[in-house]
Amino acid sequence: MSLRRKSETQQDKVLSVASLNQRREKLTLPPKKPEDFSANWHALCAKLKTARSEMDGSSAGFSRKRSRQSAASHTHAHSAAKRQKREAVRQVWFDDIDAETLEAAEQGRPYVSGNSARDDQLQTAGDPKPLITGNCKDVTQFIAMDCEMVGAGDRGQYSLLARVSVVNSQCHILYDTFVKPQEEVTDYRTFVSGVRARDLKGAPSFAVVQNRVAELIKERMLVGHALDNDLKALLLTHPYRMIRDTSHYPPFRKMAHGKLPSLRMLTKRLLQRDIQKGEHSSVEDARSAMAIYQMHKKEWEKCIRNTKYGNKEHIGTVQLDKLK
Repeated sequence: MSLRRKSETQQDKVLSVASLNQRREKLTLPPKKPEDFSANWHALCAKLKTARSEMDGSSAGFSRKRSRQSAASHTHAHSAAKRQKREAVRQVWFDDIDAETLEAAEQGRPYVSGNSARDDQLQTAGDPKPLITGNCKDVTQFIAMDCEMVGAGDRGQYSLLARVSVVNSQCHILYDTFVKPQEEVTDYRTFVSGVRARDLKGAPSFAVVQNRVAELIKERMLVGHALDNDLKALLLTHPYRMIRDTSHYPPFRKMAHGKLPSLRMLTKRLLQRDIQKGEHSSVEDARSAMAIYQMHKKEWEKCIRNTKYGNKEHIGTVQLDKLK
């Protein structure tokens, strides 16, 4: 039994070695026929071509997707930058400018001027509620002021004083003048300011206008809308207890849902008058602010008497001790 098993084992080893040698010959020996070489090569080329086309198709789809995403992101970034630029331009304006007016200007729509800045007197003929309420043309204890600005610097981002108008309590003009700019004007903002280059030629200097306005408002009650901007432009201060600002009076702010109300909205709702349809008039704006104050003077002053002077909101004023 042992000899038989030994011989079988030896035969198995011989068979395994023979099969292994045959397998090696198949793996290592090159094809014997020339066409076998070309067949293998063509098969490899065909396989590589198929794989390359699949890769190109997937990469092309990926590139198109990336291109669409890149275009969408570029469009979004451009829109955001344009929106930020528009908001930045709006924020540098001192005046209280109606949003509809700005939107129309940005879209290039034509403007139809209501009362031009060139009109010294409002046309009150046929007006059911004329703003001029009396014949007194003297300086009164209550006076109203409004200013118009032009732009300087890159894209007119800095505001310069261009016109000042002061009226008395009966809405008669006390002082109305253009102002010679202290810097080069890059944007006259005519569509809202009503100011043109010819208006500023021969205008009095800033110092002359500043001194005259300081004399008029000294020890008097100053009425207006967003007066902090006008006083900053004039480089003047005024005691906050002697300011009546229609943009900060709490009952008016409630009408604007807590925001600063525009003079145009207040005039429309309280006086039933349309102003600032096109080019603004500082005379018209000053008269409108005074008329609004006179309409609510009793309640306004009563509110002040019942409130400590430290509470500026109830007075409708803004602290202007420090100018920036």
